[in-house]
Amino acid sequence: MSADVLGALLKGQPEGKVMWISVRGRSMRPVLTGGESLKVMRCREGAMKPGEIAVMLRTDGALISHLVVGTAPVRTESFDGKPDAEGLEVLGRAIAVRRGALVMPLPRVPLLVLQRLWRLATRSAISRAAYGTAGAVVASPHTSGLRALLGKIEVDVLGPEALRDFAIALSRYETLSATQLESLLRDGVVVGARRRGRLVGCVAVGTDRIVRHAFLQRRAQGLGIEAVMIDRVVREACARELDPTGTALDPSQPGFIAAAQGIEVAL
Repeated sequence: MSADVLGALLKGQPEGKVMWISVRGRSMRPVLTGGESLKVMRCREGAMKPGEIAVMLRTDGALISHLVVGTAPVRTESFDGKPDAEGLEVLGRAIAVRRGALVMPLPRVPLLVLQRLWRLATRSAISRAAYGTAGAVVASPHTSGLRALLGKIEVDVLGPEALRDFAIALSRYETLSATQLESLLRDGVVVGARRRGRLVGCVAVGTDRIVRHAFLQRRAQGLGIEAVMIDRVVREACARELDPTGTALDPSQPGFIAAAQGIEVAL
């Protein structure tokens, strides 16, 4: 069931009704990392309290689950403290999370305290510098031999059945609605990179014929995978008469930018 349909279904439930919904994004890390399920109780906005996880409906029909940090009106943030824009409609509160067979409650006060500590830690200049240094070491060519031991990375075209994995992986870098995701996988070309069955990177060409949505996790960078992915997505797009006319690549993904220089000359 798509997130758009699920949102409409939850909105149509009476107060007190309980539903399970899957978690797709990673904006609530480390509490929710994507792939879990939330037990959601339908409620009105005025019933929300700080520290609870509100499940809200975006204007595009997608669901989003963030922490309540204020009320009257309800204000929500991601776990690292990024405030949500206006226009979100509160549909319910998350009362438990399920990971595999394990179901755990979501206590309100501890979550609020943890979020404030996590927000301070992630915004600290020292912690950000340490994170950046660690990331640079991980992505360095000097560690490529060690990272290759983690397993072979396979590159292939993704189909509609990969929507959930693609949405979870992409959500670390940008947010698309369920409708946009489905359209991209149905009408465009999405090439994914998997290691041990887990998606570690993607690049896409949509109906706008722009090479975009490119990312590769740091532990997979520096192995030449970006060039393989760019070559595959361009060849597949041309085969489907979606010949790329340009690129829109994030500066945080230098491997893709370098790999795309050749096709930019040819465009």
